[in-house]
Amino acid sequence: HFKERSGVNENTVFNCSKAKSSSTPLFFGLPTKVNYCSMVIPTVAYNDHCAAPLMLASRLMSTSFLHREVREIGGAYGGGASWSTDGLFSFSSYRDPRRSATFDSFKESIEWCAKGSFTKQNLDEAKLSLFSSIDSPVSPSKKGLSQFSDKISDDDRQRFRTRLRDSTIEDVTSAVQQHLLERRATLAAVGPKDDMIVAEQEGMESFIASQFTMTAGIHWGDTIAQSNS
Repeated sequence: HFKERSGVNENTVFNCSKAKSSSTPLFFGLPTKVNYCSMVIPTVAYNDHCAAPLMLASRLMSTSFLHREVREIGGAYGGGASWSTDGLFSFSSYRDPRRSATFDSFKESIEWCAKGSFTKQNLDEAKLSLFSSIDSPVSPSKKGLSQFSDKISDDDRQRFRTRLRDSTIEDVTSAVQQHLLERRATLAAVGPKDDMIVAEQEGMESFIASQFTMTAGIHWGDTIAQSNS
């Protein structure tokens, strides 16, 4: 959907070689009328005891906080949080009329979760939702690829499932306080190229997409990877 609506394709280049700092929020101007926002915080590896509580935290933030703040109030078509097996805790929104306020909502969701502002029922629902995903059928090829690329064995997966099942409200809040609260995050947004001056006033460093060859700059996928490093 992003490629179709934003004009990004295999030839789109974001030349951010002159970026001041990896910690500076980045804005990429495109011929689009809405924003696509992202915030990423590096956390822990898959086998860490805090990994399962962080995955639960991402689902809690998505369903019990960000859905209301980013979608219902903010007007974005979608948004939420996720924790990946490579240890990155990510927030995102798409087709979002807001930008700065959405980043504020991302940060507020961390504070909300760190305070334990959710119920046992919220936690149980998050567990059921995650188990329905992680226990879904996996093809042999994908299972083998995961073991090869992610170095995650069947025993690792079972330990993770057990930690996920046994995680308490205190486990989730402790993991969020330790690994997300007051941690440096990388922020980036793709939005209307006419908003570049406004984005700079919001403290973001702006770049505009160009239709050149790969040698002229950094491709979209590589840009996000570098801004998170």
